[in-house]
Amino acid sequence: MTANSFGLSPAALVNWVRTTAGSLAQDFFFSPEITGAARAALFQSNHVTPNEIVELPEFANFYARISDSSVSAANRWESDNFAKNGQYQPRESRDAFVLGTSNHNGSHPRYTEYVKNLDRQIIRRGAEIESTKFEALIAEGKLPQEAAAEARSFATEFMAKEKQGVNGFLKMATQVGGIEGVEDPTRPLLAFNEVDAYNVGGKTAAGRMADAIANWVTVTVHLIKRENKYEIQIVVRFVILC
Repeated sequence: MTANSFGLSPAALVNWVRTTAGSLAQDFFFSPEITGAARAALFQSNHVTPNEIVELPEFANFYARISDSSVSAANRWESDNFAKNGQYQPRESRDAFVLGTSNHNGSHPRYTEYVKNLDRQIIRRGAEIESTKFEALIAEGKLPQEAAAEARSFATEFMAKEKQGVNGFLKMATQVGGIEGVEDPTRPLLAFNEVDAYNVGGKTAAGRMADAIANWVTVTVHLIKRENKYEIQIVVRFVILC
């Protein structure tokens, strides 16, 4: 069998990861150079935001907006772009403990529902920002049709950018030490399901998701008049997560 960049066969590499702790194991986890055979033996490829959410009627308009070509390339939504929406997670608990990450094996309804709730927050904030921006543009003398189009574009870009931020948060939240200020720093903030390795002796996935959704972020939108021009001030406050 062909050796990989670590000089080991996939079977030997699996054994190495399961018996080695420290930075080398972490390097393996994040390395894009690992062969597919070795990766498949240890990991499942996971959509950070599950495709089933993207395909739901509830979120159809949201994902259509943030994936539109008018959105900047950096923020534009791409479900199957692995760099933006992909993550490898270990299948088994023993590998999860070595690598310090939640294990992924099959469906994860608790996690999926958690991501839905984050998306709903983004949509609510987007609507508030669009409305506030529209008011500011009207106050500046723009015609309603022009103001509506500009406000929608502004809010869409905001939602797309926040969605990228949420996905970055989700990637880190399934890793030990990925999010600062957690109640138990020896466990990841989030778990994929109730059989997650780090649920043993600790909070269940349901409990951790409930804590995290309650303490994710608050956003306040203010309309401020500076001289003869209105500006939108968006205040984002991240709360220390449980």
